[in-house]
Amino acid sequence: MNILNESFDKIYLITSYSTTNRLPELLSFLNKENIEVELVVAPKKQYFTPDPNLHKTKGTYSHLSAVESIFLKESFVKSNSFCILEDDIFFANNYVDKFNLFLQKLPQDWQILNLGFNEYTTVVFKSQDILYKLQTGDRICGSHFIAYKHDTVSFMLDKLPTCGYPMDWFLCDEMYSNFNTYICLTPTFHAMSYREHENDKHLFFYKKYLSEFF
Repeated sequence: MNILNESFDKIYLITSYSTTNRLPELLSFLNKENIEVELVVAPKKQYFTPDPNLHKTKGTYSHLSAVESIFLKESFVKSNSFCILEDDIFFANNYVDKFNLFLQKLPQDWQILNLGFNEYTTVVFKSQDILYKLQTGDRICGSHFIAYKHDTVSFMLDKLPTCGYPMDWFLCDEMYSNFNTYICLTPTFHAMSYREHENDKHLFFYKKYLSEFF
């Protein structure tokens, strides 16, 4: 069994109807690594009307609907822990060793984990640090690999209906400071999508997809 399935009771993979072109390569990799996932396909973006005043694009609604569906399911199945991968997830070659080291250092009191490597963060840390517990006011970008304990479910479902921002902003504003949230500081799991305005979009070989969510 893969280390991710050993670490979490359930692994969900979310995609949208317009980004399923990412799935063949990713699913092939997950199969090779013996990572068992449940695929969740978000509804079509044109079902929703974007609201620029709330930073909600059609893609943002689509993304949020997939996350809400997972949390609604978890309110019934009650997995002790589960994680959500986005369809642009990229695994470092030595991700097993890096993740093992992270788990060895991870306190048992964790409730949320942001395991994706974030190029944009306000967190200041030493180069040898492996993980960091987020403090009130810390800001990080990215939601391509988030893990949750069951005690976050009801809180998430209460907050999601009023969410006015993309998922990573929402997590910073509403979730992280209310739970014991740890982030992984070593480049282990990356996002392969980018936004056109980002200066680093050509710097990393794994940047493959122009973001369709924002």
